[in-house]
Amino acid sequence: DEVQIRKGIEKGIPWKELGISKVQSAPNGVAALEIIRAERTDILITDIRMPGMDGLELARKAKTVQENMHIIILSGFSEFDYAKQAISIGVKDYLLKPIKVRELTDNVISIVKKMQEEVKVKSLSDRIQTEERIAQYLLMKKSDEAEFMSLIQSLSGLANEDKVMCVLLESDTKDMKEDRDLRERILESFEKEAAAHKSDFVIRLPRHILYAARMDLCRSRAQVIRQIEEIVHGVNKISKEKKLPTVSAAVSENSLLSEMPDAVDVCIHLLNKRLYMGTGVVV
Repeated sequence: DEVQIRKGIEKGIPWKELGISKVQSAPNGVAALEIIRAERTDILITDIRMPGMDGLELARKAKTVQENMHIIILSGFSEFDYAKQAISIGVKDYLLKPIKVRELTDNVISIVKKMQEEVKVKSLSDRIQTEERIAQYLLMKKSDEAEFMSLIQSLSGLANEDKVMCVLLESDTKDMKEDRDLRERILESFEKEAAAHKSDFVIRLPRHILYAARMDLCRSRAQVIRQIEEIVHGVNKISKEKKLPTVSAAVSENSLLSEMPDAVDVCIHLLNKRLYMGTGVVV
């Protein structure tokens, strides 16, 4: 509610440089709560003693609107007893007045980093769940085709009439730890490849990694297979130098998205040819 401090915080901190796109201020808790109810608010910075509604009540009500909101409470030394109540609400940042701009800025930076990490973790979790459901359909047909198509399209942006070439990669070892390390290296290499080509995508399967290359008039099968061979040979070269397991790959014919389960079956059959072709090959 102190105009000078409020304006100082609003105008004096380089919010956009910190990754915050919108900043709003309110002269009291009641007005602040109206803003919080009207639109998503990720960070709340509030004084404790204000007319109409104090900062602790505001924090409590704000948490009912958005449970994961990050709250910074500002208070004078004489109000430090309020800290216990703030902690019980879930407030982790409690700064004493007079406020130092650098200290408040550092707090905001820390919160932004935490939020970015939370988004990354949720995004990875959502991706893993999507891949698990896709794997169930590809390998066991345990979901319907409509759901499968929806999940694949959400990953790739492809339409049903688009064609893909499926590449199935499998470790040449049965050692779980070595296999895990190798899978991470393969994933990294093929995710870079997918990032370089619009609509290519990578899916983790229980024992394999599936790379789907979108085929159009600008890409020939020979070009894509040559690139796959270069990546596989690069991964295997490092493996052999470090006396680690190698990886083999199988490449299917071009297929529609809805035909991907058949393409994966073909790739699994092709990988069995390692029995007489040897390991570390692209079939």
